[in-house]
Amino acid sequence: MATISEAGYEKIAHGLGVPWPGEDDATRRMFHAWQAAEGGDAAHNPWNTTHPMAGDSWYNSFGPKGEYHVRNYASEADGIDATVETIKAGLEKYHYDRIVFALRDGDAQAAADAVAKSPWGTNRFTVPKGSGGGGKGGSSSGGGVKLPPIRKGDSGPTAAAVVQLLRGHAAGAEIPDSTRTITKAVLAALEEYQDHHGLDADGIVGPKTWAKLLGL
Repeated sequence: MATISEAGYEKIAHGLGVPWPGEDDATRRMFHAWQAAEGGDAAHNPWNTTHPMAGDSWYNSFGPKGEYHVRNYASEADGIDATVETIKAGLEKYHYDRIVFALRDGDAQAAADAVAKSPWGTNRFTVPKGSGGGGKGGSSSGGGVKLPPIRKGDSGPTAAAVVQLLRGHAAGAEIPDSTRTITKAVLAALEEYQDHHGLDADGIVGPKTWAKLLGL
């Protein structure tokens, strides 16, 4: 089975703006369960990502015409970058944002359910419960998330996730990759996004803006 180091998984988590190891170890437990559910042997590619990287090779092909190719990556660093880029590119289009925000909410099983409901192709899988027993770490919330309001000047994983979501829209396409806080540029993109979607352009990510960003 393809493997990746704990440090590698931590880098994936940071790249997606989710906590590591997460509340009640939620992110770590979900990542390992996802790897087991995929069960592939592609080099440095535990979730069978298809994102192309320099120096990669094809592990296998799938799709109606064999047009999608799971990759063997030349290094763990390439596998990490490819995995992060795949999820970020599909935040809105493929609803991978629901995976990210379930992990932000500390709900490992909801994140796993979001994977199974997405076009990723993984069959539904169960995440072992954490040391705290049930609760968020071991049961699905049905995709529901409880997220704080985000406004200008905010930082941290949740603010970084907002920036990542905005980058998936025309309004945020020019936000630099290095930005992880709600800067003036991000605020302007957020207000443009809100106005375009008929929301109050107040520059605050409240319940309605969260719902629109997450496609709920």
